[in-house]
Amino acid sequence: MNYKILPDSAGNTLVIRVREQDYNFLKASFNYTNQYKAAILLNATFRNVLGEGSRVLADLRLSENPAVKLHYSIHTPWKPNVGFSQKVAFNIFDAPMFDPEGNKITSFNYRHFLSETEFQSVLSNPLLLGAGLSFNSQYLDANYHTYDSLNIRVTGWQAFGTIVYDNLDRSVFPHLGLRFQMRIEQHFSCRDNNPDISVANKFWSGFFSTDRYIAIYPKFSITGGLATGINEGKNIHPMNFFYLGGENKYETKFFAFPGIPFMSVSSSCFWSGKIGFQAEPWHEKFLFLNGGVVNTAHDLHNLITQFQITYGIEAGAGIKTIIGPISLTFGSNTLTKSLVTNVSIGFVF
Repeated sequence: MNYKILPDSAGNTLVIRVREQDYNFLKASFNYTNQYKAAILLNATFRNVLGEGSRVLADLRLSENPAVKLHYSIHTPWKPNVGFSQKVAFNIFDAPMFDPEGNKITSFNYRHFLSETEFQSVLSNPLLLGAGLSFNSQYLDANYHTYDSLNIRVTGWQAFGTIVYDNLDRSVFPHLGLRFQMRIEQHFSCRDNNPDISVANKFWSGFFSTDRYIAIYPKFSITGGLATGINEGKNIHPMNFFYLGGENKYETKFFAFPGIPFMSVSSSCFWSGKIGFQAEPWHEKFLFLNGGVVNTAHDLHNLITQFQITYGIEAGAGIKTIIGPISLTFGSNTLTKSLVTNVSIGFVF
């Protein structure tokens, strides 16, 4: 890096020249959550190996619920600031199945292959726009009996557009800022491997979510969030539903919600809201309390006119450590009326 100062009629102009250094690196981390159990996470980053200004990311989750992702991105000469992105991912985990009263029935072995091509533009530092095409192949395997099994495969394409705005002051236990995400999808060529099951071949889908942190005092924040998801069509396959109770970085339709078990609330359409507070009474040690409400329905009309309300609440504590954030929460809800405990240890990447 070098610089020079150029005088002009209005004063002085500072000109800084920066040359990005070519480098590759490898990261490793340990992570544990109730949903995905213990895992070793590996990340490799390679710069400028497939074109000037390019980046290749490789993520690997080694556990009983493994996952792998390859992500290639590069700048293009198009304006304004358009980049090309290609992502391929494979995700496996045990997905619980619940009845309408919130009782767990069984678990499915869920496998998801994703290929996503996207063009992105960063209009300003916190604002990203994107549009592209993705292919999804999803599998469910459930063994009910030694000689009886249920195997489901659903495939489909989506043309999509995204908007992401993120000016949170920090990625772990943020204190101030806003994160907003919206995604609109046109699903087409959707197929189920079972010819006796009729699923929507084409339908629209969209969702948005917000998380807001308002700093009241230097160590105290009011938190809140809104989320809505809509599938506009008939015979939507449950694999394309929205699921609340926990997030998954490989699944776009999974949403965190206080006090309910992982994937225990699901529907073709939903809206939710949450509010709470976060305090930092000691350095890098946090306390939080959150409450939320969610309404679910099979279509947009019933989402507006009918109410299947579930309330949830949780309280917990968190701490920053050398291996990443550690948090513990306790909560409950009006659906299962049971105590829900969530433990998270380490970074997620």
